[in-house]
Amino acid sequence: METFNNDPNFSIVMRGGCNAACAFCFNKSKNNAENKMTNFEWLLGIERTLLRLPSQFYQISITGGEPMISPVRDEVLTICKELKPRFTNILLTTNGTGLLTHIDNVCAGVHHINISRHHYDEEKNKAIFGGRFNVSNKELADIIDQYSARGVDVSLNCVIDDSTTYDFIMEYIEFAKSIGAYAVRFRKQNGDSLAPTPCELEVAEQYPILERGECPVCRTYLRVIHGLKTYWKAAVIEPTDKIKDKVYELVYDIDGNLYLDWNRNVPYAIQDEPVRPKRKVQYLVQESHTTCGWSNRGNRC
Repeated sequence: METFNNDPNFSIVMRGGCNAACAFCFNKSKNNAENKMTNFEWLLGIERTLLRLPSQFYQISITGGEPMISPVRDEVLTICKELKPRFTNILLTTNGTGLLTHIDNVCAGVHHINISRHHYDEEKNKAIFGGRFNVSNKELADIIDQYSARGVDVSLNCVIDDSTTYDFIMEYIEFAKSIGAYAVRFRKQNGDSLAPTPCELEVAEQYPILERGECPVCRTYLRVIHGLKTYWKAAVIEPTDKIKDKVYELVYDIDGNLYLDWNRNVPYAIQDEPVRPKRKVQYLVQESHTTCGWSNRGNRC
C-alpha cells in the first residue's frame, strides 16, 4: 500500500447514529443507511482490518455519528485497548455523551479525546446541536478534570465559518481555559477551499504560526493564544478529489466496508497481508454482555 504521507489516519465510523443534529455535519446522511451486516460481523471486520494495516498506520480516529451511544462502543474500545501497543495515537471524537459514566472503558481504549463544542454559551451550543442534546459547562469541566487526572488529554472542537468573529474566538479561548481544556481546534466548515476565514486572518495579525502542516487536501496551523494551544484546521470534504494515486486515509464505515472517502464512493481492499498476531478480539467480542448480551457465538445482534 502506497500512502500519501507517513502518518495516514484510520477512521472508524461508529454505528448507532447521533443524538445531535448539527446542520454542518457531513456524516449525518449515514445515520439511516441500510446495514445488512450484523454487529458481530462488523466488529470482526474492524479486527481483521486493523491487524492487516501497514506500519505507517499508527493513528485510529473513533468518530460517528456519536460514538458514545453506539451499540458497539464497549467492543470497539476493547479492541483499541488490546491494540494500544501497535497504535500509539487513538483519538475519540464525541459530543461528550456518557463520558463520566464510562470513564474506565474510555481511558483504557484511547489516548486523546476531542469534544465537539461549537459555542461557549450552553443554550447556543444546544441550538447548534439541533436542540436535542447538550452537556452543561459544569459537566464539561468535570469531564476534563477527571480524564486529565487519568492521563487522557481533552481538547475542544469548534466549527467556524466566514461569519465567525474575532471577539467570539477570544471569548471561546477564555472559556476553554476556564474549564481546563488541553487545546482548542478551530475547524473551518468543510468545503472546497482551504483559505482562512476572516476571523483567522485577524487572529494571524497578532499571533504567529508556531507549527504548520499542509498538503493538497488539508492544513493545520498551531498558534498559542493567551497561553492555550489553538489549532486552525481546514480540509476539503473528499481527499480523493485531489489525491488519486495514493492512500491519504482509510475509513471503516458503518456498512462494514473500507473506503478511501467519506461518501463511500471509492471502496478499498487491502491486498498485502502482514503476519497477524494471535487473535484476541473475537473472544472478547463474543464474551461481551454490555451491548449485545451474547452468551455464545451463535447469537447475532
